[in-house]
Formats: sequence, structure tokens, C-alpha cells
Amino acid sequence: MLLGLITAATYESYDTAQSLVADEAASLGTLYREVSAYPEPQRSLLQKDLVDYADNVLTEAWPALREGREPMGGTALVTRFQVNLLAFEPKTTAQEIVHAATIEQFARFDSDRRHRINATAGGMPDVLWWVILVGGAINVVLLCMFSLNRDAHLLLGGLFAFFLGAMIFLIAAMDYPFRGDLSISPDPFESMYINVMGR
Repeated sequence: MLLGLITAATYESYDTAQSLVADEAASLGTLYREVSAYPEPQRSLLQKDLVDYADNVLTEAWPALREGREPMGGTALVTRFQVNLLAFEPKTTAQEIVHAATIEQFARFDSDRRHRINATAGGMPDVLWWVILVGGAINVVLLCMFSLNRDAHLLLGGLFAFFLGAMIFLIAAMDYPFRGDLSISPDPFESMYINVMGR
């Protein structure tokens, strides 16, 4: 029962992390569209900052996360965009409205980004892994104590071991949602990069 609950909780964390990636990509795409209303040269400057950030996520951050390393460069790019955004001084009422909306959208994007970054560090504590492994070993030992004929014992033991192994594998694969081959994909970023930024 505990194993089932942990598996469900791990999948829920994995699904939440997937949603955070989609939210960040959507916020970034909306921010890119917002800065498209700025006059030149600010428009090109701000758009380049956002394109550089998306490129960093796809080419550097995601491969680093899959290998369990801390990605570098993303924070510096976001800070660069923020500095360039806040340096703009609106000259008309329309520009003031656009600028205020863009600052609000940037705050939303930054919040989504922080939530996604926090999710990359998520994982079960070691003590919970010990409970799972020791509990699994105890259950296998208890199963061996059943008085059954040889064929029934092998069948029951094999099915139980397979189920236990599959559940532990599933938990291990989804425990850190951004690591390994079964990690969350950057598809929302790739879609936004192509469809919104036109890259």
C-alpha cells in the first residue's frame, strides 16, 4: 500500500513538473509577443535577449539537467533582459501601457521559471528509499515462508518480484523528473521557439 501511494505521489510530482515547463514556455512566448510592440532599437534588443534565453534552455540547460548537473547561464540572461527592459523610458501613453503590461508579464515569466527550477531539485529523501528497499526485502522473505508446492511458490514469487521491481523502477525513473532518459521533454520550449520566435 505504501509503495502504491509513493508511486502515485511521484507521478503527481512528475506531472506537476511537466505543467511547470509548459507554463514557463507559454509565459516566455507571451513575453516575446509583448516586446514586439516596442519601438526600435529596444524591440530587437529585447527579442534577442529572449531568443538567447530560449536557445540556452534548449541547448545547454536541458542536456545539463538530464545529466543531473546544474545548468548555467539562464539567470544571467534573464537579468540582462530585465536590465534592458527597465532601461526603456516610454514616450507616449500607448508605450506606457505596453511597458506596464510587459513588466507584469515578465514577473509572471520569472515566477514560472523559479517554480520550474525548484522542481528540478525535487526528489524523494534517502530515508524513504530505505523504507521502500527494506520493505520490499521483508516482503520477499515473508513470501518465501509460505508453505506452497514448488510450482505455485515460483509463480507467486516471480509475479510478486516482477510487480515489486516494476514499481520501484517506475519510482526511480520519475523521482527526479528532469534526469535520465525518461525525463520531461523540452517540447513546449521547442514549439514556442519555432512557432512564436520563428527560429
